[in-house]
Order: sequence, then structure tokens, then C-alpha cells
Amino acid sequence: MERILILAKTYPSPSAQYVETSCVAGISQDGSMRRLYPVPFRMIEEGQQFKKWQWIDVRIEKANKDHRPESHKLYVDTITCGDLIDTKKEWTGRWEWLDKIPAFDSFDAIESGRLADGLSIALLCGPKGCSDSTSRRRGTRDGRTRKKRS
Repeated sequence: MERILILAKTYPSPSAQYVETSCVAGISQDGSMRRLYPVPFRMIEEGQQFKKWQWIDVRIEKANKDHRPESHKLYVDTITCGDLIDTKKEWTGRWEWLDKIPAFDSFDAIESGRLADGLSIALLCGPKGCSDSTSRRRGTRDGRTRKKRS
């Protein structure tokens, strides 16, 4: 079993092999990125359907047909939903985890990371870095930016 914080989910799409499936991105407690596929999200039992920014405990194994390092298969029947990380205090709880995701300032830099490390999940930030969009909308930008790779 692994504890994973769900960061993003794709919209469900039809699949010849799986009927309908989604791809989910998350981060493990040790900061490792996880791509979970296939996830038949709308077919999962109601008590096991997770939200973005929710911790889940789930049995996973490395995807044998997908050689990207982050890709894993999950066992749907093992999903246990945990706590949600809310947006209080200007995303303080979320920034702790966002800061662990590899961040780049261009597609070329992401491609270099892919070629060097096999990286296939990352954040694309502007030239000034990734910042808290909530603070920017309020006009109270506190200078919170995260370092990026170049």
C-alpha cells in the first residue's frame, strides 16, 4: 500500500480495453511523482471516489507496458480515501507538496529533463517561477515563488 496525494485527474474517455478510463497524477509521501492509469473513475464505488488534493492509500505496482518512471497501475478495490488538503492560509498545506514537483521554465527545459532523467511529469512555470495564483488574484502577491530548473 502506498499513500498518494491526488494532484490532477483527466476527464474520463472511452477505452476499448477498459470501457472508460482516466489518468491521475499524484505525489507519494516521499515526494515521488505517480501517474496512475487506468483509473475507471466513474465505475469506482462511491466511497472510494477520491478528489483532487485528497490523500488515498492504495496498492500500486509499476506499469509493465509504460516505461515512464512515474507510471503505475492501481488496484481499484484497495483504495481508501483520506484527508483533503484545503486552500486555507493561502494554500500553505498545498505549497508544501507543490514545492516537491520538478518545475521548469520552458518546454525545452522539460525535454532536457526527460532526456536526462526520464522525467515525464513536471510543472511548467513562467520566467519568474511558479507563484501562488490566489495571492496574485487578490493583488497581495507575497513573493512566494518556487525554484525552477532551467
